[in-house]
Amino acid sequence: MEARKALHYSNRAIEVAKEADREEHEVLMVGYCAYIDLYFLSALRSMKAVTTMRPIYRSSSTTEIVVKLLSHEWHAGLLTLPISERELVVRPLFREPVAVALPISHPLAKQAQVELRDLANETLILPAKRANPQFHDVLTRSFRDIGLRLGTAQEVENPHEALHLASERLGIAVVQASASHAHIEGVTVRVIADPNLAIETGIASNRENMPDSLNLFLAAVDETRTAYLDREFVELAASLPGRLKIRDGENKYILKRAARPYLPAELISRPKEGFVMPVNQWLMSDFGGVTGRVLHPDRVRAAGMVRHEAVAALVTRFQSGDTSLANRVLSLIALHVWWEDYLGESRVY
Repeated sequence: MEARKALHYSNRAIEVAKEADREEHEVLMVGYCAYIDLYFLSALRSMKAVTTMRPIYRSSSTTEIVVKLLSHEWHAGLLTLPISERELVVRPLFREPVAVALPISHPLAKQAQVELRDLANETLILPAKRANPQFHDVLTRSFRDIGLRLGTAQEVENPHEALHLASERLGIAVVQASASHAHIEGVTVRVIADPNLAIETGIASNRENMPDSLNLFLAAVDETRTAYLDREFVELAASLPGRLKIRDGENKYILKRAARPYLPAELISRPKEGFVMPVNQWLMSDFGGVTGRVLHPDRVRAAGMVRHEAVAALVTRFQSGDTSLANRVLSLIALHVWWEDYLGESRVY
């Protein structure tokens, strides 16, 4: 009996050791599209390990990333949106302006920003459709809406090639605004002055291939994209002298200067205003009938926390147009959802 136990524990120890060895050598395969902000990718690479699985990054295209995710070859992908595959879970991360790269001698280089109509007679170098099909369609539709013909446009796989072709004066390259960090000699980058035209980056994964380590990685991605919470950024901001933070009565002076190449001037200089939740709009539209379900007289009576007649009268007054009662209605909804979650028999939403 003792020998059998010893053999059992010995085999178990071997299995545990093998499992630990597998975990140590397992990796998270993460693809990334060349048209994302590579500084964000650098931040991901430099973040501390959040899981035993080591992320390995592969340069790719949106099209290939989708194929790899669907086949379970890769765990996650940083890609340009939109994508339409329903099997994938897609989380938008950030948007950055679309820009153009052009020779510094080009007349448009003298402008702080470029209008779409300024490109009507130019030869354009565009992201290849086979690599980023849906983004390509969004982009070309925007140009065609202003009457720009794209029959002679050249397509490239990545922004680095686009910047090189622009330096060779073979056309104006359409790139992401962060491509300005590349510093190609003889080339400058100008943002296109259209707030609706942007490159949106997201992270995608396959809902059938979601190990726990991937969820930890995705949580770390969320932290990385929040630039103002980045430790090094906070330390840098704290070390700046006061004259760079406030100058001639202007608050956030250096931050506004840094934003000028990327945001319209009217957005940077607009007055500060608070964030107000659209409670009235939510409740007046009754977002799926939730008010009627949660604050139904039978449910309010069952909870027994407030008088159901008073709640019914309050909801009737609000739905008749007294929007000053919105916050009271919302508070009652929150109270009764809490009651259902912790004391009631089932959820009501």
